[in-house]
Order: sequence, then structure tokens, then C-alpha cells
Amino acid sequence: MFLTNNYHSIANYGNDLAQAGSYERAIEYLSLAISLNSSDYRLYYNRALCYLETNELDKAFKDISRTIRSNPLWGKGYFALGQSLARAKQYKQAEKAYKKSLKLENEKETRAELIGNIYDALIDYGYDEIKAGFASEKYFSIQEAHEALAAGAFETQLNLTRSIKKKYFKRQQYKKGILIPVNFF
Repeated sequence: MFLTNNYHSIANYGNDLAQAGSYERAIEYLSLAISLNSSDYRLYYNRALCYLETNELDKAFKDISRTIRSNPLWGKGYFALGQSLARAKQYKQAEKAYKKSLKLENEKETRAELIGNIYDALIDYGYDEIKAGFASEKYFSIQEAHEALAAGAFETQLNLTRSIKKKYFKRQQYKKGILIPVNFF
């Protein structure tokens, strides 16, 4: 397919395959590009993202580590590290990686992933979706959110929300004459 050993062309084709959802083939082309230029950290990063999509976490982690070693000031490397750690349910380590990424590159996507990571950790601790949602939006660490919930944070706000939902449920039931399922938390 390629008449040249230009790693850029091969890498771009691999990236196109990844964007089309052909992750296994993308990994092949990115690996070929890496064999032609092993010093470009972006190749390892892109291949790591493909490994994340195919749930090959060990391989993803290896490529992400290589990316970070090659360019420790690139926030996207830490972002990918956070993603791989979160998928491995290592939430506290993922939180550190996301915070490092935010420090280097303050992006909305990283902030959203950090909130999602805190949320997932709280769900794994046994909190319901509503409590986990409130706490992950308010606190910037798993430990702070967990301690706040354990101390009864948000109970007043949750009770108010529940009472509003109950009133809404009754009002909808009266207006339409049918039962409408509403989650009472």
C-alpha cells in the first residue's frame, strides 16, 4: 500500500483507521510507524488509545508510560494514563494522573474525566448514583467526596430533591391520569 517508508503517512493511515473504529488494524499500522521512528511519542500515545479501545490495558499502559517518559510535560499522556488506570479500577491513581494532566493542560475533557472517575469510584464504594453525582461535582478528590458522604453531606439537598420529585410525580399523575415512573432515588 505504501511505496515509501515515510512514517508520517503510515501513522496518519493508522489514525484514520482508528477514527473509523478499526482499532486492530490501526494498531498494526501504528506499530509499523513506530518501527520506522521509535522516538515520536505521539505514535505510542495513539497506539495506546487503540489498545484502550480493544481493552488491552497492559499494552496501553506500556505505551502510555513510554509517552510520558519521552515527554513528561505533555498533559495528554497523563490524561491517557488516567483513562487506563480508571478502566483498571485504580481510581486513586487515575485521579492523580488526571490532576497532573489538568495542571499541564487545563482542558474541559480532562475535568469531565476526573469527575467521572470520582463518580465511578463512589459507585464502587456502594453509594447510589444520586449521591455519587452530587459528590463528584462538588469535590475534587475521591477521598474528600467519600468522607463528605460518610459524614452525611447532601442529605438536606437530597431530601429536598426527593420531595420535589414526589410532588412532580403526583402532579403528573393528576394531570394525565396515568402513572409515570419516576426514580425516587
